[in-house]
Amino acid sequence: MAKTSIGELKLSPVKENGRFVFFNDLITINGKVSKGDNVKIFVDAYQAAGGKFKILSGTPSALLTVRGQEHVHNDGTSYATVEDYYTVVTEAYKNHFYFGKKEA
Repeated sequence: MAKTSIGELKLSPVKENGRFVFFNDLITINGKVSKGDNVKIFVDAYQAAGGKFKILSGTPSALLTVRGQEHVHNDGTSYATVEDYYTVVTEAYKNHFYFGKKEA
């Protein structure tokens, strides 16, 4: 699966609200685990192709749980793969939540 600086994304065997779920429930920053923080990415349809997960339809969205609070990330942009979107969500997590609020 996709790996970024905050950890590895995995595919959940269970759908939520009719959407497929990719998740990272073990977020690490600078080698330290951010307990309780997690990322869930929701897509309507995907296809595994060449080691990546191609998004077939719809716009992905993400739910970030940071220090017990849930934050929705949905920029309305279409992405080709789950990995591309996970990279964007990773940067949002690091820049906005972990290292302090910064302008996008």
